[in-house]
Amino acid sequence: MKNFLTEHFSNAKKIKKIKEQQKLVKKELLEYVDAECEVKTLANEVLFYGVCSSILEMPMLTVQVKLLDKAVETTQSEGLPIKMVFKKGRGKFIVGGNISTTTQSIWDITNIVLLDDIEQRACFRVKTRASGELFGVDEIGVSRKYINEAQLMDISMSGVKFTCEAEFEGGEKVEFSNFELSPNYPPFSFMCTIRPPSEKEVDSEIHRCTIDEQDKVNSELLCKAIFELQREHVKIEKSRR
Repeated sequence: MKNFLTEHFSNAKKIKKIKEQQKLVKKELLEYVDAECEVKTLANEVLFYGVCSSILEMPMLTVQVKLLDKAVETTQSEGLPIKMVFKKGRGKFIVGGNISTTTQSIWDITNIVLLDDIEQRACFRVKTRASGELFGVDEIGVSRKYINEAQLMDISMSGVKFTCEAEFEGGEKVEFSNFELSPNYPPFSFMCTIRPPSEKEVDSEIHRCTIDEQDKVNSELLCKAIFELQREHVKIEKSRR
């Protein structure tokens, strides 16, 4: 069976990182058991709608989805790389995987990965109002100059949206320093590259940046803190229903 990780994304270092994070992904998926699920091809063609019935390790992390309607017939569906969009209240969680086994009512999806990490896009982005200091740095991160205070608007493993009373240029290197995402983790500091502003963001105090590559320890801590923020958002949404 074609493996979603190696067939479509061949960066070995990134694959290793994703496998290390599967335990964290499982913990997050458990929050979406009994949630509605939309199963699509990588080209965004809807295969079927279902409900996440269970999360298993057999031995690979596997999601079992109960079909709510008749699935679209696919040629050689087993092994097909797909993505799943889980929805619960206002929360959304998107993962990729391979179709493993299918019946008329249950499909098993294995090789589960967090698409946000693979595709470097904001599928898994959480809101936060963490604040801290922003520094300008040179391309090699040696020279460091204080810019201003900044406040995050949202964050993912790949990027940050923030507000700051300063002007930036696309490609500029900055350092976020002492941002407390959760009281359960020490303040975070990380390097970023400023992204060019959208038309709506020109001349505004809203900016976006891509988080530069981090070491394994900081990356895992950041991932855990983001998952914790997401779980808190899910709990809040549950309490409102």
